[in-house]
Amino acid sequence: MLGAGAELLATQLKILTYSTGQDPFTYTRLAMGLLERGMSLEALGSVAGFIIPGWPIVLAMVIKLLGPFAVSWVGFVFMWGALAGLLLLARKRGLSPWGGLLLAWALLWLVWNGEGLYAHFLLYAFRGAPQFFCMVWAFVLLEAAHPAQRSGAFVPGLATCVLLAGALIRETTLIALPGMLAWVALSPAWKNQRWRGMAGLLAPVALLLAAGLVYALASGWGGNQQVKSWWMFLAQLDGTVYVDRLQEYFRLMGAAAGGSGLILFALGIWIQRRQGRWLILWCLPALGLAAFYAVFMVHQRYVLDSYLLLAVVAAAGVAFAVEEAARRTGPKFRAWILGGGLALLLGLNLQATQHLPVWGQRISRAEVKNFVRITRRQVPDGSRLWTDWNCRHLVEVGWTYLDARPLAGGEDFPGRRAAGTGYYWGLSD
Repeated sequence: MLGAGAELLATQLKILTYSTGQDPFTYTRLAMGLLERGMSLEALGSVAGFIIPGWPIVLAMVIKLLGPFAVSWVGFVFMWGALAGLLLLARKRGLSPWGGLLLAWALLWLVWNGEGLYAHFLLYAFRGAPQFFCMVWAFVLLEAAHPAQRSGAFVPGLATCVLLAGALIRETTLIALPGMLAWVALSPAWKNQRWRGMAGLLAPVALLLAAGLVYALASGWGGNQQVKSWWMFLAQLDGTVYVDRLQEYFRLMGAAAGGSGLILFALGIWIQRRQGRWLILWCLPALGLAAFYAVFMVHQRYVLDSYLLLAVVAAAGVAFAVEEAARRTGPKFRAWILGGGLALLLGLNLQATQHLPVWGQRISRAEVKNFVRITRRQVPDGSRLWTDWNCRHLVEVGWTYLDARPLAGGEDFPGRRAAGTGYYWGLSD
């Protein structure tokens, strides 16, 4: 686990910035709005009208407990937790601790070596890392279930609850459920308990759907902005356009994998061909995510959701292949084979990490603190400071660390100053 975390940390430090000027700021802004309004039901309802509020709630708790700088590390923590879950699954599949590390490093290399911003989509405060974390740990619980015990149906239900917790952050986390149902249906351990296992998986979802239906009928709620947009795209969907988008998702995944990634995926399929339920557990959600997103758009961030799950299959193929080679060469060369495989993957990871850019500008913690100190020396009250919408980094730093707001559209600073309301940070001419 430390080895996987060390490689992840190296990548985090390479791309770390405390102001992205990108979409993660949207979630930070929503989180700070929740804190300003005391996490009230009204505030939660306002956020829920735009997106599912789980992620802003998580970030609000992080800011409350650890401060706004910690937001830049949330993706790292979730990814490290996901890798810990993968190591447990690797041990369950019969891999040694070294084989588990091979799997983790192979997975990270496939991601870092993919599309140029995949690392940023996972390690910045997007929702991809917590979604992957919840899927992995739901799979861990599913594999830990013992059908013959009284808790046989309870543990799968608990796995679904983990997915539901993830769905409060990102609704698409639930797309992992069909893969889990297929796993129970195909697992020899569940041969005489399949219906019990499936009922355990579906029960939490059924209860939640029933409660949601009652609430929707009683309140007239028709979904948030994102849900309504998806249904609108679905209602207007043209079959040809949908197929084109779906093909584009697979093309982009193939381009991200490259020739080496595609070979490793084929290797993973071949080596695990007798473990069909395990392949379906990862591949079916990957296909489901692509099918869901193809309804309304193609975006590399959504491509990554599917690519990441398929990359686990490829990475497992690498781990099993190296361990099998080490076993066949005998005890004398086993350590050399495993060590060589780990050294190769470590080198590939470091090379891929070295070429990762910072998305936008690198803004360090020291620079933010210096900016805050200088600004507060002149303007102690952040509510009297206004920032220029034309500079995204200035808006993000001002809002997150100084509680300063950008000027509203159509407003100019002379008008604000005439009203005696404050100071202005803007771009120089």
